[in-house]
Amino acid sequence: MAETVTVRDMRLVNPRGTDLSSGEFHLNDRPSELSGKTLGLLENHKANSDKVLQEVAEILKEKYDLKEVIRLSKHSASLPTKPEVVQQLLDKVDVLITGIGDLGYCSACSVHDGIEMERLGLPTASIITHVFNNTAKAMTRMMGVPDYEFVVAQHPLSSLTDEECKQRAAEIAPEVERILVGSAAKQAV
Repeated sequence: MAETVTVRDMRLVNPRGTDLSSGEFHLNDRPSELSGKTLGLLENHKANSDKVLQEVAEILKEKYDLKEVIRLSKHSASLPTKPEVVQQLLDKVDVLITGIGDLGYCSACSVHDGIEMERLGLPTASIITHVFNNTAKAMTRMMGVPDYEFVVAQHPLSSLTDEECKQRAAEIAPEVERILVGSAAKQAV
């Protein structure tokens, strides 16, 4: 926990933060395929994040016989997911896609959410846009998982038409699939 001091009714927080590393980190075992699995979508209220996530889910649904797709939303794009939403995901889904980070802090939070869900046992693919790759990588280092893989989509997403959202989803769906069921699961991170 960060060190805090109260001075004249103001709470000052030491900005150096704390070491969030919790020892060795390994990705969770992945299913060999998604057939019969429940896919979770955790969107962060960024413009078009719901559309792109839904389109990725439709692509995966077409390829695999998914049992169900469950959509949940975060209360804020720039804050970690609330505990009750995390619990719903843990209780209801087999694999998760989270995002979409297409601005500074929401990119870091999408990656943060993915790492935290992995730590809780849920295979997760996090999506950000390419201009925030450095922000996302900084979050992986801060959380002690510098090699954590995430999906990188072309920026921007927020100004896309519905048809462009479909195209962007088609571009990233193979990488989402690879992270959820592919060789990434065999690697220690």
